[in-house]
Amino acid sequence: MHRSTACHEVDALLICNRIKPHTKFTGEVQSGLLKMLTVGLGKQAGAETYHRAVRTHSFDDLIREAANCVMSTVPVLGGIAILEGEQKGVVDLRAFPASQIMSEEPLWLQRAAGLMPRLPLEEIDLLIVNEIGKELSGTGLDTNVVGRKFHDHSSTDQDWCRTKLIHIRSLTPATSGNATGIGIAEFTLASAAAEVDWKKTAVNSITAGHPTAAMCPIVMETDREVVDAALNIVGPECRMVHITNTLALQRFWISESCVPQLQKQEPSARIAQDADYYSRQLTGFTA
Repeated sequence: MHRSTACHEVDALLICNRIKPHTKFTGEVQSGLLKMLTVGLGKQAGAETYHRAVRTHSFDDLIREAANCVMSTVPVLGGIAILEGEQKGVVDLRAFPASQIMSEEPLWLQRAAGLMPRLPLEEIDLLIVNEIGKELSGTGLDTNVVGRKFHDHSSTDQDWCRTKLIHIRSLTPATSGNATGIGIAEFTLASAAAEVDWKKTAVNSITAGHPTAAMCPIVMETDREVVDAALNIVGPECRMVHITNTLALQRFWISESCVPQLQKQEPSARIAQDADYYSRQLTGFTA
C-alpha cells in the first residue's frame, strides 16, 4: 500500500476532512475520513492505485479494508469530521477516536446527504454555471447537484435532476487553472478555456481515474452563441437555469418556461422578473 512517509515520522496522526457524498461512487462510505486515510495519505501513487482498483471492486469495501490496514500500522489518534451546508458554511464538527471512525462515518454521510444543495428543478435543458473550481467540488461542479454522477453527459434515474446541457462560464481564482470537471459540460466560453492549465487538469483527472473530466467542451466566444445552440438542440421552450456555482443555490435565474415547474416543486420560492437579465448577466446580448 502507498502512503506518505510522513505517516511514519509522527507520534500520532489526526485525520480531518469534510464528510459528503462522492461525486462518482456510492456506498455507506464515500468522501470523508476513511478516504483521507487511504487515498489522501497514499498521495498521487496511492490515489491512482485505489481509483484503478475501484473499477473492479466496491469503493465502499475497498476503502474500509484499506483504512483498517492503515490504522493497524500507522499511529492514528482519531479524526475530525466536518459537515458543510450551502456556501461552505460549517454545520457541525466533531472529533472521534480512531476506534469510532468506521462506525460513525456512515451516520455522518447520511446527514451530509440531507444537507446537499439541490437545483430548483428536476428537468433542465440548459444549465449555465458561472464558475467551477476544486475548492467547490472535487469535480469542479458537484455531479450530485447537476445530475451527472453516473455519466458525464447524461442524467440517469438515480440522479436527483436531469440536465441535458451544461455551460461553464469561468474558473474560480482559487482553483489556479485546475479545471477538472470541465469535461462534464457540453459548452464553455473561450475566456474560460484560456484560464485552464490543461497539464494540471489532466494530471488530476487521470489520477482520479476520470480522464473525461479533463476533456474540452465545445468552445464559444459568447454566452449568446451557447444559448442559440441550446435553442437549436432543444427547441424554443428550452428550460434554462443559471447558477453561480453548485454550492450557491439560494439565488438563481430561470427562463419563463421553468416557472410552472418551479411553482409546483417549490411553492414558497420567491420569483421576481429581471427584464435586463440577458444584457447584464450574459455576454453577446445587447440591452
